[in-house]
Amino acid sequence: MAAKLQFRTDAAGVGVATLWDALTKDKMELVRKVAPDLLTESEFLEGDGIALGAVFKVRFGAVEFDEKEHLLSFEAVEGGFLSRGFTYYVVSFKLDEVGQGNTVLTTTMTYDLDKELGGAEAFEEFRKVVLHYVDSVVSYLQKATKRSMAGKRLLV
Repeated sequence: MAAKLQFRTDAAGVGVATLWDALTKDKMELVRKVAPDLLTESEFLEGDGIALGAVFKVRFGAVEFDEKEHLLSFEAVEGGFLSRGFTYYVVSFKLDEVGQGNTVLTTTMTYDLDKELGGAEAFEEFRKVVLHYVDSVVSYLQKATKRSMAGKRLLV
C-alpha cells in the first residue's frame, strides 16, 4: 500500500497563474535556473511539453494535469530514486489562490518503498529534493515579482 507525505508552501506575492506556468510550461527552463543541481540532463522528446503524455529524457511524465483546478502530478518511470529504494512514486502539486496575488502550494508525495533495500535514506533524500525544488521555484518567483513591482513603481 502506498504511503503519503504532504506539505504546504506559502507562495506569498506569487499569483496562481504565475506559479502554474512555472510548474507546467516553464518547468524545465526554470529548474535549470533555480535548482541546477537537481537536473543534470534533460531533453524534450515528444508531446507539447505541458500536458499529459509529454516526454522528457529525465524520465518523469505527467499523470494528472488539470489546468482548471491547478493540479499536476508526475510519476517516476525509470531510474533515479526507483533504483535507490522506491518501487513507485508520484509527486503532485495543487495550487490554491488565497487572496489576490497569493498562492498556497500543496505538495503530495505518494510512494512505496522496497523493504529489502531499506528505503529510509532514499526517502529522506527524495523529500529534501522535492522541498528544495518547491522552495527554489517559489523563492525565484517571489524575487522576480518584487523586481517587477519595483520596476513598475520606478516607471510611474
